[in-house]
Amino acid sequence: MRTNIKNLLCVVLLIVAACSCGHRNSEGTLLPEFEEYTFSSAEEGRYSVNIRYQRIANAQRSEALASIDNLNYAHTFDEYFVVPPCVEESVAALVEDYAAICNHNHTEDEECVACSYTLDQQAMLLRNETILCFETCVETYSGGAHGGYSLLYECYDLATGAFFDFEYLIDGEWADAVQQLIYHKLYEVCDEVLFVDSPESIYIPRSVKITDDGLLLVYQPYEVAAFNVGIVTVEISEAELLEAGAPLVWVE
Repeated sequence: MRTNIKNLLCVVLLIVAACSCGHRNSEGTLLPEFEEYTFSSAEEGRYSVNIRYQRIANAQRSEALASIDNLNYAHTFDEYFVVPPCVEESVAALVEDYAAICNHNHTEDEECVACSYTLDQQAMLLRNETILCFETCVETYSGGAHGGYSLLYECYDLATGAFFDFEYLIDGEWADAVQQLIYHKLYEVCDEVLFVDSPESIYIPRSVKITDDGLLLVYQPYEVAAFNVGIVTVEISEAELLEAGAPLVWVE
C-alpha cells in the first residue's frame, strides 16, 4: 500500500514539475506565454491614446525570453523607454505628450486639433515555434493634412534571444546581387513612382518578417515612394537569396 502511495506521489510530482517548466518546442526551447497589456485614454476634442502591447509573462524563466521582452519594450516605446523598463511609465509619458500637442498646435484664433495615437501589437511563433515575431501597427495624428502610420515586424531567435538584424544582406560579397534583386522587385510593385533610382540606393528596412519561404521587406510610407502609395512590401524567397550568395542566418 505504501509503495503504491509513494509511486502515485512520484507521478504527481513529475506532472507538477512538467507543468511548471512551461511549454517547449521540439528543440526543447521554452516558449513564451503572453500577457496582453491594454490601455485607453481620451479627452474629447483634445487627444486619444489606445494601446495593445504584448508582454512575455514567463520572461524571468529564461534569459532568452527576458532579453526578447526587454528589446521588444525598448523598440516598441522608443523615445518613451525608461530604465528599469516600465510599460506603465512609458504610456503615462506618451499620454502626457499627446495631451500637450493640442496646445502647441493651435493659436488664439484656432480651435485645438484633437491628436491621436494607436498602437496595436500581436505576437506570432514561426518556423516550428523557433522564431518569435512581433507585428506592431501604429497610427498617429498630431495636426496637418494627414497623420502617419507604420507596420513594423521584428523577429527573434527563441533559443538565444537574439534579434534578427538583416543589414548583413547588403554588407558582404553578395551585397550587389541582393540590392539588384530588391531593386527589380520594388519596380515590379511600384514602377516609376519610386524614389530610389539605382540598385546602389537600396537598403534593408527596419521592418522585416521571416515567412515560410523567405523574407518580407516592409518599407513605410515616404521611405521608397510617395505617401499616397502607402506601405510598400517586397517578398524575397530563400532560394533567391541563396542564388545571390547570401547566407540565411535564421536557418543556419
